[in-house]
Amino acid sequence: MPDRSNRGEVTLVVIPKAETRGERIDDLSRRLLPSNEIMRYVKRYLDDRRLVGTVVNVVKPRFKDLSLKITLLRRSIGTSDRLRREIEHKLRRFLHPLVGGKDGRGWEFGRPVLKSDLVHHIEEIPGVDGVDQLEMRDELRDVTVEHVRIDDDELPFLINVHIAEKVRDDIR
Repeated sequence: MPDRSNRGEVTLVVIPKAETRGERIDDLSRRLLPSNEIMRYVKRYLDDRRLVGTVVNVVKPRFKDLSLKITLLRRSIGTSDRLRREIEHKLRRFLHPLVGGKDGRGWEFGRPVLKSDLVHHIEEIPGVDGVDQLEMRDELRDVTVEHVRIDDDELPFLINVHIAEKVRDDIR
């Protein structure tokens, strides 16, 4: 990304490649941070090839931590661990730096996290009749928010997902 404050400077944010084909939530719940060795290698590689007068900054990604509290609407009584795992997996995948976003090609730097996008993804899952409530929490500021603003050099990172269920008969 170009540095808007300093002409002639470019910042490259390095995200390491990770195994994303697995269906395990653990694979999607790790922060993708490159090692110091990779950072030095990339910096040396780019320094050898940059234009004279260009400053290349190589940095690790910054993450904006958020948590979700979701209340689902369902027709049947009883909790479903499979459904909860599927919801968490789908949300973590959607917010992932490499396979997330609307097109599945990775979450865009600086793109805010909107409740409406999250609700849409949850309601696509078979067994979910609807989302009664979704509370999004900005962990750094420790406040509930309507959307999470992400800076140009940041990516979202999902800390916790708490899912509760409401049976349609309980709704008045």
